[in-house]
Amino acid sequence: MMINDHDDSLWITAMRVSRLGMDAIGVRGTNAAIHAIELAKRFPQDDPPDLVIVDFNMPKMDGIDVVRDLRKIWPRCLMVCLTVTTLADQYGGGIENNVLHQRAEELGVPIGSLPEFMLESRETLQRLISESV
Repeated sequence: MMINDHDDSLWITAMRVSRLGMDAIGVRGTNAAIHAIELAKRFPQDDPPDLVIVDFNMPKMDGIDVVRDLRKIWPRCLMVCLTVTTLADQYGGGIENNVLHQRAEELGVPIGSLPEFMLESRETLQRLISESV
């Protein structure tokens, strides 16, 4: 499952995930986070997706809040966050970014760069998965 408020980013992520041989279910739009949580509640609880890729920066809920809520539904599901901004921009910036990074670490959710994922999707995904274990 991929959750992103930007159609282009969702499409790129879905294309890369499909090329890795995985099925891609996308949830998009400005209410993507809210819709994804509602969809998760209707999913068979004993058969969660293999992987959830969440946009880090979304308008209604940030990716960390989405992961926190989805973990209540799917506690053992692998989840990662991707962001269009580079990680240097993400973490080198203001205090809010540092707080988001700390929240991600507390949840054990790795954060990756969408541009990096586009170029080296298999390696990036393997790195993010190893960081979450």
